Amino acid sequence: RMVVDICCYVKDSIANLDMSGDKAPLVAWKQNCNVMLGALKWLGLLCKSRSARLVLLLTGRVVLLADLATAYLEMHFADALKPQELEGGPVLFLPQLLHVLALHMKQVPLDGTYREVQGTLSSY
Repeated sequence: RMVVDICCYVKDSIANLDMSGDKAPLVAWKQNCNVMLGALKWLGLLCKSRSARLVLLLTGRVVLLADLATAYLEMHFADALKPQELEGGPVLFLPQLLHVLALHMKQVPLDGTYREVQGTLSSY
């Protein structure tokens, strides 16, 4: 599986956690956070390569990363995760996500379609 798919799965898992008093969801939260942070670190290292950035751009995985960032912001502002133990919530992942997205915004496509692709990504 692609790392981006794993990140999407973890996002869905975090969004569906029921934080009603039991300690099991807290353990699941911490495990999901560890998986997500590890995946984002790996993705950040991978995206230092020009060819990896091009693959993610051409396969549309960058759009999924932008959706992840938007979903985590929405979760944070909707107060979906209320316990005190979960300080920061999904916003913990935003620095890595935004770093990876910034790397892709600097990527120049292969052909002369630079302006068309850049405009499409910027408008998203």
